[in-house]
Amino acid sequence: MLPMSHDNPFLDHTRTGSLSRAYGFTLVEVLIAMTISLVVITALYSAFTLQYKHINVQEQVAEMQQSARTAMDRMIKDIRMAGYNPTQALTSPAIGIINAAADSIQFTLDVTNAAGAGIPEGDTLDMNENITFGIYSAGDIQRLGRKGTAGGNYQSMAEHVQSILFTYYDSTGNILAAPVSTPSQIRRIKVTLTVRTAKQDPNYGYRTFTLESFITPRNVGL
Repeated sequence: MLPMSHDNPFLDHTRTGSLSRAYGFTLVEVLIAMTISLVVITALYSAFTLQYKHINVQEQVAEMQQSARTAMDRMIKDIRMAGYNPTQALTSPAIGIINAAADSIQFTLDVTNAAGAGIPEGDTLDMNENITFGIYSAGDIQRLGRKGTAGGNYQSMAEHVQSILFTYYDSTGNILAAPVSTPSQIRRIKVTLTVRTAKQDPNYGYRTFTLESFITPRNVGL
């Protein structure tokens, strides 16, 4: 029996084959792969975060604009009815615009009865017959509110209101200084409403939206 020799070609071949089959990734290659993966993940995360912020801002802007338009539509509808007096039982100043300040307006109309049946009864004591629009704060948020009675509480119509401005005009188109001392002179009203988003845009701060409308009370000065 021949002794084993380190020069045995078969043994060398076997060892070489074993070493070839055990060969894998080096530490440097693993680190490079991890670095590339991290760069790709970071880029994807940044793109997702940017897209999310953009969508969030657009949702806030849309909500802000819709809130302002809804509030403005309600003011237009109500102020146009100021002084509505189908029974002719009321005379100025009991009916019509009674307080006209720069940031609020109060007016009366006769549209229903105590039962709320929609039948005017010659007074302005029922719900939605003594209306006030103005600014108030609740929960540290400035809001546009509406009162339906003289002693009622404000009901929120729009949140995050920066300002509201009522500008009053007489029959010749001249601006009446607010508060208007003789509200019966008012024939036309410009309403300017400015609102902002609930949260700041990281790049621009608060987004704002201003809406302006001219309103002619149909029953005033008749």
